Amino acid sequence: MTNLVERISSAALGIAALAIAGVFVHREFFGTPSREILRHESGRVAEWRETLAAGRVIGDPEAPLKLIEFADLECPFCRQFYLTTRSILARYPQNVAVVLVYTPVAGHRFAEAAARAAECAQFQGRFESFVDRVFERQDSIGLKSWVSFGRDAGISDTLRFSRCVAANQTTTVMTQGAALAKKLRIDGTPTILLNDWRFGSPPSRSELEAAIDSLLKRKGSDRDE
Repeated sequence: MTNLVERISSAALGIAALAIAGVFVHREFFGTPSREILRHESGRVAEWRETLAAGRVIGDPEAPLKLIEFADLECPFCRQFYLTTRSILARYPQNVAVVLVYTPVAGHRFAEAAARAAECAQFQGRFESFVDRVFERQDSIGLKSWVSFGRDAGISDTLRFSRCVAANQTTTVMTQGAALAKKLRIDGTPTILLNDWRFGSPPSRSELEAAIDSLLKRKGSDRDE
């Protein structure tokens, strides 16, 4: 009888452990439903040019099209979309630039710290490579030091970088990004704009390429007239 009770108890604990693990995996990799990958109405955003001062540009700042991503560096969906942006930049190097606007999600413990570290990398001209390394090793956030990420990103003056990170300062870009996200009612990450067009949900690579090709064709027609 005792063995039977023990077996039942062990089975119950195993089921409970699986349930808890399932909740953890869902929270970490699918995000809190009310905060991430929410669907909203697509449409025009009159204030879209404000993102140019509230975000960091990757690519040619003179490119006619700006692919704007309100992103959280700890968000797994942002990492997935960032892979798309890299392929877009490779295909349209003269026509598209990415604008990354820091939008830390409240439930992500290291999101704001990651943004501050990215700003410290920006001060040494290594913003793009730092963001690349953070998204590549996103599973190491909180386990690996920011200085280690910075070293991987090619930051040579790691002492200066370390001091910058330790200062824990919020930059103007971070403040402007947070204010703009609030103004535009950004309620999930990543939220994507292509110039003034806000997508209802993160577009696939093919959807994004179709939108870019259409805009470039339209701009070409306008020049011909």
